[in-house]
Amino acid sequence: KALEGAQDERQEVEGFFALAREIARSEEAVREGDAMEKKIAEFLQERKKILLPPKEEMARARALQKALQSAQARMEALSVTVDFEPIERTTIRELDGGDDEIHTVQPGEIITFENAPKVALEIESVGTIRASIPGADAGERKEALESARAACAAFLEAWGARAMEELDERQERARCLDERIAVEEARLSASLGGSAADMKRTLRTLRRQRDDLLLRHPAWRETMPSREALDEALAAGRKRVAAL
Repeated sequence: KALEGAQDERQEVEGFFALAREIARSEEAVREGDAMEKKIAEFLQERKKILLPPKEEMARARALQKALQSAQARMEALSVTVDFEPIERTTIRELDGGDDEIHTVQPGEIITFENAPKVALEIESVGTIRASIPGADAGERKEALESARAACAAFLEAWGARAMEELDERQERARCLDERIAVEEARLSASLGGSAADMKRTLRTLRRQRDDLLLRHPAWRETMPSREALDEALAAGRKRVAAL
């Protein structure tokens, strides 16, 4: 019986040491898991702050942007450019949609005026010069351009953006954060074999098993028996049994 008791105690001590090692590993894993979950939470919080239209709305934004670019191109196609180089000092005033500012031009200088669909210039001592594209549907194109601009502006205002490029930047930031979150979640799963909550439950189970052993052996709280002493006791017990 003494030999059996020594063997049982030896096994329990080994079990206690194994539990202690497992608890230490689990505690380290929980600390790492908590750190990773904290990082994931920070990424999620940052991701939540990004005001980003859903995919369907982003597709509509692309369509609005394309319509605006098309309207701008159609309007620019009606643009008329006039270059003027005076022989002597001259003043010029731009009419019909220009800035109505009087420009003073010196000999040798070249001044350029551009407008759509026509340019009208009042030139001192010369008269008025008008250049235009015959038959241009400028009114219709201008209306289409203003409508496209208004649609884009309304969309951007709804999403708190100043330009479509800003929404593109938000989309890229969101994509990068989503990737980082996925990486951290994969690391967390690989490290813990599950969630941090699962590992904490495992740790609580291991600690209960350790506490049960300490309840059966309260002296271990102060001093754990050494393996060497237990091995010597087992060897002595076996000798006594063999001598019987």
